[in-house]
Amino acid sequence: MSHFAFATTGVFVSTLLLTACNPTPSNTRSPAVSNLPELTPQPSTTAESSTPDGSAPSDSAAPDTQPTAPPQPTESPTPATESTASSSPSASSSAPVNTAQEDISVVEKTTFNGKVFDDSESPLENVKVVARSLNSGVTYTAETTTVGGTYAFNNAPAGIQLEITASLAGYTTRRRVEVLKSNKEGDPNANRYDFGSNGSNEFGIAANALSDKPEVIAVTPARNASGVDAATPFVLTFSEPMDRQSVVDNFELRAYTSEKLSVDTSSATHTLKGSNTIDSVAGTRIWDKSAFSVSWSSDDTEATFTFKSERHLPTDTESDNTPDYQVSLERQDKSIRDKSGISRNSDYFKLTEGDFERSYKFAISTDEREPGVVSLTASTAENSGNVTSGDSIKLRFTEPMVQYTLGPVVAGGMGGNASEAAAANNSVTGAQAAANYLLTVNRGGTLIYDQVPWSALGGSAVFDSNDTTHRTVLLLAPTPLTSSTVSNRPASGDGATLTAFFDDGSSQAVATGDFVSSGPGLSNNFEASYVIAGTGANLGVSLEFAYTDGTKEMFTTGNLDAAPSAGDLKSILDNLTNGAPWTITDSNGGDFSSTDTLTLSLGENATRLSSVPVYGDKAIAYVRFLNTANTAFDNTQLGQSGSTLETFIVPVNGDAGVVASALNQSLDGQSTANKLTVSDNTGTAGLFEAGDTLSVNLQGSPTIGGRSPNRFIISQSGMFANDALNAPTEGLSIFVSTTGAAADLYRPGDNVFVQVSSTVVDPAGNSLDTRSESANANAN
Repeated sequence: MSHFAFATTGVFVSTLLLTACNPTPSNTRSPAVSNLPELTPQPSTTAESSTPDGSAPSDSAAPDTQPTAPPQPTESPTPATESTASSSPSASSSAPVNTAQEDISVVEKTTFNGKVFDDSESPLENVKVVARSLNSGVTYTAETTTVGGTYAFNNAPAGIQLEITASLAGYTTRRRVEVLKSNKEGDPNANRYDFGSNGSNEFGIAANALSDKPEVIAVTPARNASGVDAATPFVLTFSEPMDRQSVVDNFELRAYTSEKLSVDTSSATHTLKGSNTIDSVAGTRIWDKSAFSVSWSSDDTEATFTFKSERHLPTDTESDNTPDYQVSLERQDKSIRDKSGISRNSDYFKLTEGDFERSYKFAISTDEREPGVVSLTASTAENSGNVTSGDSIKLRFTEPMVQYTLGPVVAGGMGGNASEAAAANNSVTGAQAAANYLLTVNRGGTLIYDQVPWSALGGSAVFDSNDTTHRTVLLLAPTPLTSSTVSNRPASGDGATLTAFFDDGSSQAVATGDFVSSGPGLSNNFEASYVIAGTGANLGVSLEFAYTDGTKEMFTTGNLDAAPSAGDLKSILDNLTNGAPWTITDSNGGDFSSTDTLTLSLGENATRLSSVPVYGDKAIAYVRFLNTANTAFDNTQLGQSGSTLETFIVPVNGDAGVVASALNQSLDGQSTANKLTVSDNTGTAGLFEAGDTLSVNLQGSPTIGGRSPNRFIISQSGMFANDALNAPTEGLSIFVSTTGAAADLYRPGDNVFVQVSSTVVDPAGNSLDTRSESANANAN
C-alpha cells in the first residue's frame, strides 16, 4: 500500500477534484473493499461517483480507525452562495463551486457514500440524495441518485456539518446531519451513511428508511412540551395527503401519568392512570373525536383538532396533581391511511431523527381560577306550563362545573364528599348536593323561607343536560311521591320508617305503630273465628279502639247477662259504634256454651259512637279484645282457648285504616284534618291485594313535639317494603300543605335568593369565589 504515500500532497488533492467528476463506467465490476484500485484521473462533468453494490467509490483511501474530532467552524464566517446540482439521475452535475470564503484552501476534501433502503429492508432505486453544507463559511451543494440502492459523493468538505437528505416520490424524505472524516487512510466505510438498514449493518437505523406508509412528521403541542393550555388545539402534520376519516376515527387522548386529582376524595390511589411510557397506550382514555371539531389543510396533509365549546383536558389547581397526557392514533382500528389506501398500523409518529414512536406526550398547565355565580332564573309551576316540574331554579356559573370525559366524570364531590358538589355526580345524589344551596324567598317584605337548605325542602341539584357548556345547575323542586302499587298484605308486626323534615334542615325519626293483621282465626274477611272455652256470663268486655289518626281509647263495657248469646254481645258492641256494624255468629245458636264457635267481624267504615267525647265519629282502624282475667274475652271464656293472643277485629275497610293509625300515632293533636290519610282502590273492600294502588296524603299542618315539618318521607322498609306496600326506592314523599303533582314553594313575583356554599369546588379543585357566591331574581 506504499503507493498511497503521496495522499497528502497537493497533487493528490487535485486528483480528488478530478475524480469527483468521473462516473464509474456501467460495465465496470465494483471492486472488493479489500482490493482498492489505483486512482486514475479522468475528465468528466458528473458531480459524484456511485457503485451499484454500495461499496466505496474508486477514490477511497485506507481506513481511518481513529478519526479525529471535526474542526470547529469559523466563529463568524462570511456567507457564501450555494451551487445547485442537477436532480436528474442521468444528468451531469458539476463539482461544488467554492465561493468567497475566509480561506477555503484549508478545508480538506473527502468522499462519503451509503445505501438507501425502504422499510422492508430492500434497496431503493433512483432515490434523489442531496448534500449541502450547514456551515456558513463553507459552501457545498451536490446531488445524485441511487443505483442499486447505492449513492456516493466525492470531493466533499471534511470536518463540517453536512446535511444529507434522501427523497423519492411517494416516500417520506429522510435526513441525516453528519461531520465527514478526512479519511486519509481510505477506509470505504469511514464516511458511510445509510438510510435504513438491511437488518444486519451498523451504518443506518431502520427508523431512517424511506417509507411509503404515512406518518406524523410534526405536532402541536410539541413533543414533550410543558405548560400547555388544557384547551389547546392539536395539529398533526403528515408526510403525505391522508384519508381524513381514518385519522379522525383513530385520534384519542389518554392519561400519560397516574395522578390523584384534588376533587377526588375517595380512597382510590389514582383518579387517572397512565402507562408512563410512550410505547404503551394503556392509560385512562380521556377524549376521542367526539370532543373535537376537525379541520384539514387544502392538501390533506395537516389536521387540526379543536376542542368543542367548554371541552378541555382535566387539570388541577395543584401542579403535583396535574396529569401529563399522550396523543395516540389507536381509538378504533389503529389504521391510518393515505389517499392511495396505504396504511400504517403502529408507530405513527416520526418526530425526531431517531426511532418511530407509538404516541407522544405533553404536560398541561394548572387551573387556579375560582368559579362564581353569574345569574339566577326562578321558574314557577304557575307559569311554566308543566306543573309536574313545579318550581325550579337555574343557576349559571362562570365556568363548567363538571367534565364528562370518556373516563371519569370529573367534578367536585366525585370522591363522595357531597359538600364539594355543585350537583349530582358519581356517587353524590342530587338530594345530597342540594344541601349546598340556601333558599331565601321574600314575598312583599315577608320572608317565606330564610336561608333554608334546598335539601330541607326535598329538592335536588342536577346539571342541566341541555347546557352543553356544563355551567348550569338546576335546583329542582321536590316532587311528592304519594302512591305505590301494593304487592301483598304486610306481615303482622311490620312497622313503618317515618321521617319528618323541618325548614331548618334538620330531620327527626317519627315512631310508628305496627301493622295489625293477626288474631285468632283472622282471615281476609277480617273475621275472628275461634272455639270458646266458656260462656262469658256476667262479665264485661275489655277492649281498645285504635283510630286511623293514630289515637287510641281503652274501654270496658257493661257485663253480659247470666245467659249471654251472640245477640247479647252484638247489642253491647253496637252501642259503642255508629250504626250497627258488628256481625257476630255462634255456630250452635242460642246461648253461648263451651263447645260453640264464635265469629266476629266489624263492618266497613266503622266509626266510634258520635256522642263519645274526644273520640266520637273517629274512623276505627281496629278493635283489640283484651284477654285479661275476669273479662268476657279471658281465654277461659270467649277468648281463644289455651292462647295468650289478644283478639284483633279489623273493619272490612281496615287495611288502610291500620296503616294510617300506625303512621299517625306520634303526631300532635287529635284533629284528623292534620293527619296522614291512607286509601286503597282495592277490589275487595278493605283488603290490600297485589295490584292495588295505595295513596298516602296529608292535609293541614301537623306538628311533632310542637315543631312543624315541611314534609315526611316513608322509607321502603317494614310494611312499605317492596314485597308488601312497595314504596318507591326513594320512599313516599308527602308534603305539608301541598296538593297536586308538584310542591309549590314560591309564587310569581316573589324574590328568590340563592346562596351557594363556599365549599363547592370546580373540576380543578378551586373553591367558590366568595365575592360571587349568590344571585337573586323575581320568580316568573
